[in-house]
Amino acid sequence: MTIFVVSAQIYSLDMQLGDEVGVFDIDPNTGDEICVGAGLVTQPVSNTNILEIVVSMNDGSNPDFANGFTPGNDMIFKLWTS
Repeated sequence: MTIFVVSAQIYSLDMQLGDEVGVFDIDPNTGDEICVGAGLVTQPVSNTNILEIVVSMNDGSNPDFANGFTPGNDMIFKLWTS
């Protein structure tokens, strides 16, 4: 799945070059929070400068833990400032 970010702010300030947006989900097998994708801000994020984040879906290859997001779960977004 691809997520298109058209606005990204931390405390009402636009995210800056080098900041990151992480996308997380809760592994239904372990209850652990797992990162399923991330994007690095390389230019100001806007409707014309879209931050594209590719996230991976759990493929079920390991029954003990998820290796991507689970369809239907809420996604958790975490912002990191450099």
